[in-house]
Formats: sequence, C-alpha cells, structure tokens
Amino acid sequence: MICQLNYTKEIKWDYGFLTKKCKDAGIEDKFDAHQMRLRANYVGVFLMLHLFFTILHCTLLLTTCVHLDLIYIDVFCYVALSAVIIAVMWPNINVEFVMRHKFMMSLTSMIAVMAIVSVDLLLNYFHNRNSDWILETIFDVYIILMIYMFLPVPYVLAVMLAFSVTITYVTYFGLYLGIEYRKKMGYTTRFNQFIVELCNYICLNMMGTYFRVMREIVVRASLLDRHQYVMEDTTLRSARAQERVFLHSILPPQIAEPIQDDIRKRLESMEKQHKTPSIRRTCRIISIQIHTDVTILYADIVNYTMLTTKLPVKRLIALLHALYARFDKAASKYAVQRIKFLGDCYYCVAGLINPDPNHAKCCVDLGLCMIDSIREIRDKVKIDIDMRVGVHSGELFAGVLGAAKLQYDIWGTDVLIANQLESTGMPGQIHVSERTLQMTDDRYKVYPGTDKARKDHFLRKFNVVTFLITGIDENKTNEFKSFEYPGSISSIKETNDNGLSLDEELKKMPLGPKGLKEVVYEIFNFKHKKQKEKSTTAKSEIGSFLLHFHDSRLEYKYIHQPDYMLKYSVLLAWCCGMTLIYVQLFYNQKKDNFSVYVDIVLIITLSMLLFITWYKKICHWRYSTMLHTYSPFTCFLFKIADSLQRSLINRIGMVLV
Repeated sequence: MICQLNYTKEIKWDYGFLTKKCKDAGIEDKFDAHQMRLRANYVGVFLMLHLFFTILHCTLLLTTCVHLDLIYIDVFCYVALSAVIIAVMWPNINVEFVMRHKFMMSLTSMIAVMAIVSVDLLLNYFHNRNSDWILETIFDVYIILMIYMFLPVPYVLAVMLAFSVTITYVTYFGLYLGIEYRKKMGYTTRFNQFIVELCNYICLNMMGTYFRVMREIVVRASLLDRHQYVMEDTTLRSARAQERVFLHSILPPQIAEPIQDDIRKRLESMEKQHKTPSIRRTCRIISIQIHTDVTILYADIVNYTMLTTKLPVKRLIALLHALYARFDKAASKYAVQRIKFLGDCYYCVAGLINPDPNHAKCCVDLGLCMIDSIREIRDKVKIDIDMRVGVHSGELFAGVLGAAKLQYDIWGTDVLIANQLESTGMPGQIHVSERTLQMTDDRYKVYPGTDKARKDHFLRKFNVVTFLITGIDENKTNEFKSFEYPGSISSIKETNDNGLSLDEELKKMPLGPKGLKEVVYEIFNFKHKKQKEKSTTAKSEIGSFLLHFHDSRLEYKYIHQPDYMLKYSVLLAWCCGMTLIYVQLFYNQKKDNFSVYVDIVLIITLSMLLFITWYKKICHWRYSTMLHTYSPFTCFLFKIADSLQRSLINRIGMVLV
C-alpha cells in the first residue's frame, strides 16, 4: 500500500506558517496589541502568586526555623521585596499606559528580576558570613519559570533574561559555593552536583522556551481565526448590502421590508413544520402605502414608433439601454425613485422613499437632465428623437400587486394628471402643473402651457393650469448654487453599519485567569456598576482558573480534538528525559544494573516516539515542493502518528508510559 502525505492541518499549527499568515493578513500590529493585553493580565497573575508564595514562605520560616532571631532579616527582606515588586510591576496592569510606554514592561521586568536574584544571593552571603550557614538558593527555579510564564517581556528578551539568571546562579554555585563545599565534600562530589544543577537549569530553560513558543502559536492561531471570522462577516454584510441596494432599486424600502419579513416568517414556519417551500402562495400581505406629498414625472420618447421601423432590433435595444442607463444615473443623483419603463415611457417619483420638501425641484431638474441626455445621444447617432416630460405634484398610492410574480406600481388621480401633462406637452420642454411650479423657485425659464392642455377635458375637469419650462435662467443660477440634492454624493453622511471590528473581537477573547486587580475587586466587593452589568450580561463561557468550558458538551469536544502540536511536547519530553538519564547514568553513585536497563528502555521508547511524531514534518520539509509517493512502512508510521495526535486515549496512554 502506498500513500501521499497530507500535511494541511498540521501546518496550520506551525510557528513559521502562522507568523507568515499574520504578516500577509496585515494583522501583526493587532497581534502586538493583543499580546500587550495578555501580558498585562499575566502581570496581575504574577503579582498575586508572588504575594501568596511570599506569605507562605515567611509563615514556614517563622513556624519551622529553630533560630528565629537569625531569620527575622530574611522575613523582612522577603516582605520588602514583595512590596518593591508590586510597586514596580503594578503600572503594567494598565494596558493604556503600557501601550503608550512600551518600554516600561521590559524595564520593570528587568528591575524585578534583578531585585529577586540580588535578595536571594545576598541573603545567602549574609548568613554564610555571619552565621556560617551554607544555604542553597531559593528563587532560582521560581524566577526562571516566572520569566517565561508571567513576566511581560517579548520572547527574545525572556530568553536573554532567563539565561542571564541561569549564568548568575551557575557562577554563584560554581565559584562561591564551590569553595565552601570543597572544603567539606571534596572536588569530585562538588563537580557532580555542579553538573546536576547545570542540567536542571538547562531543562528549566527548555521548558520555558517550549511554553513561550506554544503560547504564541495558540495566540496567533486564535487571532487568525478571529480575523477570518470578521472578514467573513464583512463579506456577508457587503453581499447583503449589495442585495439590499439591488432590491431597493426595484422596490422602495417601505415596501420591500414588510415583504421580506413576511417571506422570512413563512420560511421559518415551513422549517418548523418540515415542509418544502412553494412558489405558489394562497395569501400574502398587501403592501400598499399612501404618499400625500410627492412629485410624479412622466417622460416619453418622441418618434419612438419611427425608430422601431427604421432601426434594427439590436441597435434599438442598445440605444434604449444607453438612454435608460443615463436616466437611472440621473434619477439616483436627484433622489428620484424610478418606478418602471414601458417601451418608450419612463416614469418616476420624488419624495417617495424619504420625505423631501424639494421633491418638485428634483423632478424638474431630472427632466431637464433627461432632455439634455437624449439630445446629446441624438447628435451623436444622428437620429431624430426628442423627449416630452410631464411633472405634477400631489398624492398617490404605491404598492405591490401579484402573488407569484411581484409588480410594484403607483396609482391615483395625480398620477393620471402627470401622464396627461406628458402627452399634451411639447418635445424638449417640461410640462408642469401650477402646483408643481409653486413648489419650485424662480430660476427656471417659464412659459404658459400648451393649447392642447388648455383644451384637454381631463385637465379641465380638475382645473389644472399648466406651464412649460424650457431650461434654467443663467442670470439666476448663482442664487441657487448652494442647493444640494438629497441623493448627491456630497450630501450623504457617513453611517455606522454596525459591522464587526477586529479590535472589538480581540477584546472579547479570554485573557486567562483573573489578575490581582479583579480578585481584589471580587473579594472586597469593589466592583463598579458598569463592571457588574458587564459580568451579568456577558458571562464568560470559560472557567477563570481551570480554563474549562462551563458547557460539558463543549468541553468534551475540546478535549477530544486532535493535538497537532503533540510533536513539540514529545520533543521537550525527549530533551528533558535525555538530560535526566544522562545525570542518572554518569553522576548517580548508587546506580545498579536494573536502573541502567530502565534508562536504556526509556531512551529507546522516547526516541521512537520522537521519530514517529516528527516523521511527517521531516517528510514535509523534504518533499513539500514535489508530489511524492511513500512506501508502505512510511504510510504505517503516518497512521501511528495520526492515531496518537487524534486519540485522547492514546495520548493519555503515551504520557503514562
């Protein structure tokens, strides 16, 4: 059996891959800001732990030490050290402060480390000189672990600090204590202890480095997941916005929204009843609205019948498309809602979607723009066409008719009057009613209406007095330059679409256990009202200390997820195991044959696990740029590695072994 390597899931948890993805996505600055928030939280945890261990340490000294008069200075130094550490590190809890002064986290961390190491070594020196006590160091393991786990410093500086502490303690152990011990225990014994201590520090630094790398991998992976979530939400909102714009170009929002709600409710009810949605509907809400203050524009292409007989169909369609595209663009500019076009007839309404006191001006200016557009095209294509436009202001009914196929339209007496004004008008001029003219200003060139309109029975029935507008009076144009159309670009104000923000989503991410600040607030009930409201409305789904999901189903799914970083854990176990076995084999004076055999078995077992878990990555490194087919033995190793990282039971068994 042959197979091919599938490394797509494992590579998503690779440190180099995640770093490159963050840079490619342009969120490296977001990662740094989120790291600042995490480090501020770590400082709170560190201060709380340091205070707890100081109290415990001092209590044990006072209750177990025989020579109380000699250890009072120790208790005083430890208490003073805790006060100094809290005073130095406390500003780092304020995220806004450290974001403005990024050097503060590194500076205060170095001061804290120097203070702890100095107190530890100086107290040992003091007791050696004054009481002839040769004491082991107390804070060496503690401070190295604190540097890697809690101190708010970048990874490189954390490694440098930890190695500096290691070198300091190794030098102290090898030079100063070595001289004292050599007098009593001999050179060989002291050298063996020195090697043991050195191996211990090496293992501690390996564990700290592993912890830092794993934590950064998890943070980067979480950040990329949030970024993808926000981008998908933005894409979805953009698609919905485009869909809404397209829908509102056909139906006004007042009509479209009730219909959408009706369709949504019907689909939800059908899903509950497990029925298939049907196009045919027996009943539907009737979306009819009354608009009492609008202006209607009717426009008709003159000589359209002649065009249909002289022009080929394709050219006629192209000509109409060019005209109506210009009309729609102009209608959008002047905030006029196009209703429909029927052949050579185009009609629209201003003040329909949003109430607009300038609806009459908008329609008149749109009519003039339409006349200019059709004459421009007439001059280009050399075709004898023109346009009649009728405009009237009043009230109308607007709504949707039909069941399977919806049709939006307008009705009313004033709609018929506007239509009649168009049919009785003059080509190249706007035929308006007296009511419309009164709602405009005096910048237009106005003439009496047509004789045909004065003789029209329908217009006479409703006492409609008409006028012709031929254009804008240039002498009066400057007086009205400040007029701004509701639909123009300059009048559109920025609005918040309430979309997801990556910064806001990152603030929602859990930062780990509660810091000292939060614990103090909870113990003494200091919380402000806002904090109480936030805690009641947005309760975290993750436990504060054990970091477990409160929902047992989520916790079960989480712990049964594949561990794609298992190989890093095995590498750490192998390094620490080899170091300890080295110490046991070469520096244990009481070793026997059985312990040697056990060590050999451990070496073989750990090495096999290391090879199995890292073999896929090695193959990926070697053959990532080519398609490679693997042997049956290699496929067998791949399956073993997959079973280890996918099965919780197998991982637990491996850890126990």
